[in-house]
Amino acid sequence: MFRLLRLQKIISFVGFDTDTRARIRIFQQIFTLIFIIHWVACYYYYITHSNYELVTALAQQHESDHEAVETVDHQFDFSYWMPQVDLNDGETEFYNNEAPIKFQKMMYFSTLLVVGNDITPQTMEEIVYCSAMLILGQFLVSMVFGGITAEMQKAQDKQKNLQKLFDYVFFSLEFHSFPAELESEIVSYVHQSVEIKEMQQGMQ
Repeated sequence: MFRLLRLQKIISFVGFDTDTRARIRIFQQIFTLIFIIHWVACYYYYITHSNYELVTALAQQHESDHEAVETVDHQFDFSYWMPQVDLNDGETEFYNNEAPIKFQKMMYFSTLLVVGNDITPQTMEEIVYCSAMLILGQFLVSMVFGGITAEMQKAQDKQKNLQKLFDYVFFSLEFHSFPAELESEIVSYVHQSVEIKEMQQGMQ
């Protein structure tokens, strides 16, 4: 993750052209978002799984208590988190799934949480955590997609500026009626100047 954050320095050191640097920055923004969602998923799974283990442990200690058994079966009391699709049934197989399946599901629900959707937290700890992630997630999503939009706008502006430059060059060549060989050298010089400028910007 820290190497990913240092990617800007790597880009500057290598000296990529403008388009390549824009693509790398967009990749950096997207990967950062995915990585943060992964962190959110890991901690939320820790919270929910800890509460699930606590509830089941307490229920095992009171197996003779019918009300406690009903609580564990989650027929009447949703005392731990479960996916929204299982709320109507009052029970879930989420915690019995294999680790890769649980990871995929938790990544999905964490993505929903970060982009501003309710994932029905049950305990106070889950509610506080989800509330914080809902707020912080909006800033994160705005920064990521704002950065992507800015990079795309830079690429479009670059193309427009290049088009204007070469339109002016060809207009000037046509107006002054230079020899074909000289025109070719002038166009080649302009191309080289643009490439050198991009390399200099990449080294900054």
